[in-house]
Amino acid sequence: MITFIQNSFKSSIKISPVISLLKPKNHTYPKAQAALLDFKAILDGTKQGTLNQYMYWGKEDYFDQLVTQNKDYYLYNDEINLINSNTEKIRKQLHDCDTIVDLGPGSEASFIKKTVPFIQNIKNLSKYYSVDISKKYANSAAKLAKQFKQNLISKPIVGDIENLKLPKCFHSSQSNNQKLFLFTGSTLS
Repeated sequence: MITFIQNSFKSSIKISPVISLLKPKNHTYPKAQAALLDFKAILDGTKQGTLNQYMYWGKEDYFDQLVTQNKDYYLYNDEINLINSNTEKIRKQLHDCDTIVDLGPGSEASFIKKTVPFIQNIKNLSKYYSVDISKKYANSAAKLAKQFKQNLISKPIVGDIENLKLPKCFHSSQSNNQKLFLFTGSTLS
């Protein structure tokens, strides 16, 4: 898709008027300008990468509203239905799992509808790690996880999942038990 966009818009992307709109008299917005320049460079192919560093500038709630309240965004509801219709399979397949590493748990609503069925249906689960670029979402998921499973060790990890170096305790050689790296939904990049 990016390649298609790059080929379609190569050299025709003009962001100067947008940047000038972001510079009212006596004010500058360097972060917004940097994002626009990076966005243009990625689309025109002069730079590779993602825009993850710019994801949650303002409020995480805007993305949550887009995903949960947009009737045309089918992925969210389809994914919830798929998880809920397979709880018995989750229970059977993951009975030896002791750790969930939740990559991008997202909002409280998303966490409750997508991650909680795993927490509640994995018998031997003892550790939960929420990994999100949003500090708010990582902390919220880690806190909520404890409410759904007694004696659960739950910790937030704030970071970009595409560039994150996970602690050694996540490596499979450290334990005979299974670790579930859960990645529901999608990323903004």
